[in-house]
Amino acid sequence: MVRVNLKKVVTRSITVAVIIALLAIVSTGCRKAAIVWKGSIAGQEDNIVLTTGGPRQGFWKTNDVEISYDYGIKEGLFSITGEVNTAGYIRNNFSTYNNFSVSMNLLDDSKKIVDNKWIVITGLGVPVRPYFFKYQFQLPEGAVAMNFSYAGIAREGGGGNTVDAGDAITYGFWKNP
Repeated sequence: MVRVNLKKVVTRSITVAVIIALLAIVSTGCRKAAIVWKGSIAGQEDNIVLTTGGPRQGFWKTNDVEISYDYGIKEGLFSITGEVNTAGYIRNNFSTYNNFSVSMNLLDDSKKIVDNKWIVITGLGVPVRPYFFKYQFQLPEGAVAMNFSYAGIAREGGGGNTVDAGDAITYGFWKNP
């Protein structure tokens, strides 16, 4: 006859269930925070006021990222094309990203984000280089301005294509909307 320690089995089952639940909560929460700005209030002061007609040219720059763009609005249809580059320090000192993403955020007159579009999303080992984007969509009701936000980790060296690759030098950079 096989004897089973029921207390031990129940304890392990509960422990595994709790770990799985925590992992699900953490991964969902982190993913949501990383990709959904819609409904948040933008804190930037350098928002770009949208005007009909166009094309309108612009240039948006921080210490880390430069974005040149052309946009136009005709009968509620928003069209935008542009180029995203990392700025001096990153461009001159790093060759790849662990990750890099840039979002275009559309704001109402109270600076609430009514929609966002991802214009750059990279993965591990992607080279530091210019990224081009092109979008055309119906402008969300109430959108009167836009801004850009980004997050990334630039990397140099370390060998291998893993996030933790030994002696790699990394630099984290970000700007919230």
